[in-house]
Amino acid sequence: MIGYALSIIMTVVSCTLMVTGGIYEKDMTLLWSLRPIPSFCFGRIMYILVDPCAWNRCLGRLDEMPAEIFELIKILYISAFFYLLLALYLNEVIPQTYGVPKHPLFLLEPYILKISPSTHKLIFGDESDLIAFKDDSELIDEDEDAKNER
Repeated sequence: MIGYALSIIMTVVSCTLMVTGGIYEKDMTLLWSLRPIPSFCFGRIMYILVDPCAWNRCLGRLDEMPAEIFELIKILYISAFFYLLLALYLNEVIPQTYGVPKHPLFLLEPYILKISPSTHKLIFGDESDLIAFKDDSELIDEDEDAKNER
């Protein structure tokens, strides 16, 4: 819910700033500091496509498109990949209703364990590097269905 509200607010703000002209470089391209924000890129692309139509000069062919529009599309693809990786990471780290959140440095755990086991114990605790332990003596009373599922 918060994400939707933030997206709507950012889109309205970006469109408003584009129309008023407050976010452009001297050559009338979008500021580089705002290009990683998807709503600014998308809003600028829509502005580039719609603005000529107001003067009855709609863009009909790819060779009529300014080079900025292709740069912004590339930036949108790169930022989508970046936000996907960020979402996957935060899904593992942030506590949720079910499951156990991982340590924020879980991606570096194998390297830290290999370089310095004592540092690993300080950062991750004593037992985070253990693998699931299977004791065959505990599995003697297991029924056939459970054995088949393993």
